[in-house]
Amino acid sequence: MYEGEIKNLISMPELCNRYGVEVDRNGFILCPFHADDSPSCKIYPGNRGFHCFSCGANGDVTDFTEQYFSLSHTDAIRKLNADFALNLPLDGYDKEAAEKQIAARRREQERQKAEEKRLRDRYWDLYDTLLGIEMVLNAFRPVGMDIPPPPVFTAALLKKEQIEKELEFAEIDLRRQKGRL
Repeated sequence: MYEGEIKNLISMPELCNRYGVEVDRNGFILCPFHADDSPSCKIYPGNRGFHCFSCGANGDVTDFTEQYFSLSHTDAIRKLNADFALNLPLDGYDKEAAEKQIAARRREQERQKAEEKRLRDRYWDLYDTLLGIEMVLNAFRPVGMDIPPPPVFTAALLKKEQIEKELEFAEIDLRRQKGRL
């Protein structure tokens, strides 16, 4: 159903440009199909498609559109036909409904990214606090057995246990959130 024509009319770099996906000078993008911190998805020139070396997602322009916008195969073809003004005789494509679906998906992705950032910031704040506590413990560690530890040492020791537990839970929350993206 026009898949060959579409594949020959639209290149992967052109598709990425149209949908606002930034391709670096080496032809890589942050993979939109998993939580990607560094570009791992290769965008090949022409109609050679894409491949993510991290999650394994791959395919051509139709596959990318289908996965990127969570569309059925037929709706992906209709979307490409409309967005690139290919004028292939397809019926039944509701551009407004597709755009609403796309906007909802993007909002959800942004919400998840913001939550991951919040959790990551919390983790690093706790980590920094733990490092500060370690410095206090090292600075005020009693030198002899007959000298009682200063109150700041005892307080830091108690706080250290609490922060270590919170850090453990923060790491679990962060891993759980990353699994959702």
